[in-house]
Amino acid sequence: MKTFQFLRLVLFLIPALFLGSARAQTFQGFSYTTDGTSVTITSFSGAPTALVIPAQIEGLPVKTISGLGSGSTFSPPRSTVTSITIPEGVTTISGNALRNFKLLTSITIPHSVTSLESGALSGCTALTSAVLSNGLTVLNSTFSGCTALTSVALPGGVTTLDSTFSGCTSLSTVVLPQSVTTLWGTFRDCTSLVAIEIPDSATTLYRTFTGCTSLTSVTLPAGLTEVGIQVFAGCTGLLNIDFLPEGLLTIRDGAFLNCSGLTELAFPASLKTIGASAFQNCTGFTSLVVPESVTQIGDGAFWGCQSVTSLSIPDRFLASLANLGLDYNAQIATDALITGIANNLANNPAFVTKLANEIISKTGHYGLSTQADITALAGMTPQTVRTVLAEIAAEQPPAHAITSDLTSLSVRKGKSVQYAVTTNFNATAFSAVGLPAGLEIHPTTGVITGKPAEVGTYSVFLHAGVPGGSVVSSAKIFVVTPFFR
Repeated sequence: MKTFQFLRLVLFLIPALFLGSARAQTFQGFSYTTDGTSVTITSFSGAPTALVIPAQIEGLPVKTISGLGSGSTFSPPRSTVTSITIPEGVTTISGNALRNFKLLTSITIPHSVTSLESGALSGCTALTSAVLSNGLTVLNSTFSGCTALTSVALPGGVTTLDSTFSGCTSLSTVVLPQSVTTLWGTFRDCTSLVAIEIPDSATTLYRTFTGCTSLTSVTLPAGLTEVGIQVFAGCTGLLNIDFLPEGLLTIRDGAFLNCSGLTELAFPASLKTIGASAFQNCTGFTSLVVPESVTQIGDGAFWGCQSVTSLSIPDRFLASLANLGLDYNAQIATDALITGIANNLANNPAFVTKLANEIISKTGHYGLSTQADITALAGMTPQTVRTVLAEIAAEQPPAHAITSDLTSLSVRKGKSVQYAVTTNFNATAFSAVGLPAGLEIHPTTGVITGKPAEVGTYSVFLHAGVPGGSVVSSAKIFVVTPFFR
């Protein structure tokens, strides 16, 4: 019996051996743990309007705030507190501690705080202003969803702003300190932000201003080498980028996607790469000059730029105008192709052939719908270009068509008819709509036979094709006249 009681005592004491340094206790509504040298507040029970965090508990300094009540925004204290006082000496505030205090209007984070974890003040929808500790270097989703926030003083030493103000729809101005290097999703959907100057210290921009529909003006850092993915995507009010800096090498995918208010942009001579959809739906662009330095342009980089009336682009991209989205204006695209032909006639005949082929193979796509259009185009170009176009055109197979002669066929009522529908390709399937009564078309040979039964004029539509392939049509007039013996 004594042995059994001893084992029960040992089992009771084992947890204390491992957890004795972190004792859960309460003080004036605060639950906390302590390691014997400092205190961590884990929760608060109560429904005050003003919440004051104690500087000490049981003579030990409060260093960490990891929680202040349940996570529910409809339960105290998150549903009642309008102000929170945090004492100097606190060094760490967890991501859950101050989140979703719906009535909190302002807050000061003391300078002793060096760690404000991700989303610390997110969802505080009544928060209008905040003062932050100078000891903070990273702000991750700190004010995400704080829809009433209008201003905030950022710490002078902060380096990384990651989704810091995402969804702060009332934020209209903010001053970025010269210490900032990284802006990841920082102002996403800040729909009231009007203008901003990005400090020269910034080197990394990624989805920084996505959805900032009121943003009209931006100043980029002089040493920036890359405009990252979707940095300005959806900034429909953006009218002016002060300049794209000399030394800029890359504009990433979707960087200016849907910036419909942007009317012009001067690319620096240093630029090498323009990403896919980089300027898609920039419908305000009227002129576009891509420098010779650019060696790569992604698909759809300029899709939807339907207002472009002046285009200058390196010849190497001329055979890809459709892929880049630069064929909305047929005349502009065709002019660019012809200019490319003229530029390369002397030293690059293979490339000239490729460009001429591009014009002819895209008939209709560049406003050239018939062979006559191509002939007219050639007539407006220098003789050497005209010759190249004529040679390439001659090599093109004719478009599939019904080649049967006569547009109008006259036959007599009751007399036998045999009329073959012919094509310039190996059609194996035929049909006809509107044939006079008594006539029929053979479905595989295309021969119309029979004896017309009624006098009249008939509009007949002939169809020829290849099963599973192309089908062409042609209209014919059949006139059935009386038969006189």
